[in-house]
Amino acid sequence: MRRLSGQAARILAAILYRLAQIAVAATVLIGVLVIFGAWRLSQGPVPLPWLSSRLESEADAPGSPVRIGIGATALAWEGFRHGVNRPLDLRLSDLRITDSTGAQTLTIPRAEISLSLRALLRGRLRPSAIELDGPKLVLRREPDGAIKIDLGGSEGSDSSSNLTDWIAADMARPPSINGAGDEWWSEIRLLRVRGAALTIVDRPTGATVEAPQISVELGRAGGGGITGTADANLRLGNESAQLTASASISPRTGATHAVARLGTGSVAALAMTAPV
Repeated sequence: MRRLSGQAARILAAILYRLAQIAVAATVLIGVLVIFGAWRLSQGPVPLPWLSSRLESEADAPGSPVRIGIGATALAWEGFRHGVNRPLDLRLSDLRITDSTGAQTLTIPRAEISLSLRALLRGRLRPSAIELDGPKLVLRREPDGAIKIDLGGSEGSDSSSNLTDWIAADMARPPSINGAGDEWWSEIRLLRVRGAALTIVDRPTGATVEAPQISVELGRAGGGGITGTADANLRLGNESAQLTASASISPRTGATHAVARLGTGSVAALAMTAPV
């Protein structure tokens, strides 16, 4: 019995020794991979073609009014200059957004998505910030005074209105703080649009105002609610006007407060150009 106990002890010791060797080897291998990954990321963005389909699946949540297609994806290291929760960026190109009927509603040439570090530690892909470059949008003022965003869908479809309502309602809720949010948008704190081309169609008067370069920034506070700013140069015929705007959405009531300003002399110039 004592011999058997001694043999069992030696076998157990041998197993533990082998496991320790494997653990050390795995630790060294992981360290090498981390160092190599950090070195590779420091050389520039790393193409990740397989990740495009994963991101599309993550974004296509049940009940979402839109579907997202991605042409190419690359991973870039940003460090901690934007905070400890935004060290990695996904750089996307040729984004195609379709509505629930499958009709393409929007194309975005370039986008950057900052990944939430807390969500990554849980094995989830959740954006903490999104920046879009070059989208084209159309605003319509209906005869009843309602303002709608036309993303290029069918004339009789309300998908654009549903989309904006969905984004506003989702962004107005408090963001997740521990990476455990179930929705793909649960941790977003910042949405920024650069170089957008905006067209405003006033259907009652037939006037069309263009803003070939517009910037928009929406921020979500920790307790919920949205604050946003916009800046654009408006063109109506041969006249132009500088527009700045700010808005906020209450996290409790959903009420919206907005303020818009036109540069000195802009109102008169645009009024003379606009059809009556």
